[in-house]
Formats: sequence, C-alpha cells, structure tokens
Amino acid sequence: MDGPTHLLSLKVMRVSRPELASAWQPFYSNSPSFSAHSTASIVSLQGNAPLPGHPKTLRDLTHASELLTLPSSFGSIQLGETFSSCLCINNETQVDVDAVSIKVEMQTATAKVVLAEFGGPDHKLAARDTIESIVHHEIKELGQHVLACAVTYRVPQNIRPVGSGEHPDDPSLQTFRKFYKFAVINFPASLQFVLNVHLRLPILYR
Repeated sequence: MDGPTHLLSLKVMRVSRPELASAWQPFYSNSPSFSAHSTASIVSLQGNAPLPGHPKTLRDLTHASELLTLPSSFGSIQLGETFSSCLCINNETQVDVDAVSIKVEMQTATAKVVLAEFGGPDHKLAARDTIESIVHHEIKELGQHVLACAVTYRVPQNIRPVGSGEHPDDPSLQTFRKFYKFAVINFPASLQFVLNVHLRLPILYR
C-alpha cells in the first residue's frame, strides 16, 4: 500500500525489452603448458601437483545465458525512443472504493504533457481488484524527465478520511501522488555520424 493510510496503491513499471541474464560458468583445462605457466608465476596460488580427481587449472567465464532479466529500475532512455510504462492501481482492502481516477503526466524542464487520464466519479474499484493501463510517450528532449502520477478516490462512509487532503469541500475525496525520475541521454557520437550520413544530414563537429 502507499504508506499506512491510503486504501489504494500504485505500481509503475517501465515496459522495455528484457536483456539476456549473464551467468558464470567454470572452464577447466588440463593443458600442460598453461598449467606450467600458471605454476611458475610468483603470484600464483596453484600448487605443483593437481588435487586428486580435479583439473589443474580453472578460469572464470561470464557469458549470456538463455534466461531473460527485467530492468530493476527506470534507468535511462535515449533521445528519440518511445517511453512505455505500465500502471497498476490496486485496491488492497476488503471494501469497494468509488470515484477512482488517475492522471499521468510527463514533466520536463520546459513542459508538462498529459499522457493519460482514466477512471472518474462513476468508476468503482472492487475489493482486491486492479486497474491496469499502458502509456506511451515519444522522447523529444534531453535531460531529466519525471513521470508524475496522481490517484484520486472516494473514501467509503464507514472509514475515516486521511486528513483534509486536496479537496476541502469534499473531505471524502483523497489524492496521493508518485513521481518516477529517469534521464534521457543522446545517441553516441559514432551512431549520430552513421545516422547523419545515412539520412544525408549536415554533420556538426565540436
């Protein structure tokens, strides 16, 4: 839940391609020349004789496995990419909650863009139910970006409201906000050069 007070919680995950997980695998070698070279080194911990039933040398190889891993944070995104995010509002209580709505904005140093608004005064979220939505936004500006989410709902009559909130005329309406920051970076210079040549654009040297 969003703190110990609110009836609803908001989970946000960036939608991006998963990467191959790296895995460690030992590599064993019984090569006499490789073993002799390792043993002769003054910093080597390898003995003159192999352990019974074990190879003489051991190297660590890290490579990509067949398993996929999801990003653990928003990370960064390159200029020109499309940012996609999955939003999930959860009712973790045993009662229905009315007037559930969410407003999602992308905020930069120069602008605020509304990405989505759904729900409303007539939208009810049943107990243990969920609302899910995916938003998209084409990144056109460098620097810090903030995905701002505001969730509003009406507290049931038998539950005490969480303070006065942002709606003094209707204390039963509650709003909480979450902000997710990520950086937008430029393409590498080498890739910019290739794109400019391919698109026949002027090339600027700095």
